[in-house]
Amino acid sequence: MRNDIAELKNRARDFQALKDQYRYLENQYKQVQMEKQKTEMESLDKISKDRQEIDRFIRELDQVKQENVQAEEEQMRLLETIFNTEQEVSQRSSDLAGLRSKSNIED
Repeated sequence: MRNDIAELKNRARDFQALKDQYRYLENQYKQVQMEKQKTEMESLDKISKDRQEIDRFIRELDQVKQENVQAEEEQMRLLETIFNTEQEVSQRSSDLAGLRSKSNIED
């Protein structure tokens, strides 16, 4: 009978140790879950901020592209103006040379 009592006490201690271990593991699990949730929230926040930054970069890139198109259009207008001016100068130089030649013949 004493052996049975000692055995029951040992089992009760073992059971209490298991309960304590179980509570400890439950606590650890809750802490890990909370840490996981915190990490997930931080990751989602970072992703959100990264998306906002990417959107801002895309808008800036679109603006630069538009400015580039406008600059190219202005360059084309300037080249056309230069071409027309060169043609006009060439024509007037030719006309002037003709007038000088005619003037020299008449003299």
